[in-house]
Amino acid sequence: MKNNRAQVLVIFIIFLPIMILFITYIFDSIRIVYEKDKLNDIVEISKEYDTNKICDLILKNDIEISCNINSNKLNVKKRIKSLFGKIIGRDYYDINININI
Repeated sequence: MKNNRAQVLVIFIIFLPIMILFITYIFDSIRIVYEKDKLNDIVEISKEYDTNKICDLILKNDIEISCNINSNKLNVKKRIKSLFGKIIGRDYYDINININI
């Protein structure tokens, strides 16, 4: 019977980085969808309030959000760190939501 340990080790060394890349990509994708849904919920709830207080209300909920109101459009931005992006040279993902108020 031959010893197959070296073959298994080579396969493990080849597939380990691929698995790590795949897991970080899935984690970043899920986090982006979560943060975008969270921003949408915040904006939808804040639409019930006075337009002058919308940005104050949004900033109370999360200080990492930037908020601007220009000509009846609410622009909400959030920057989140990435894991997968650091591997490919992108440190942040920007999430933008534009809604008419």
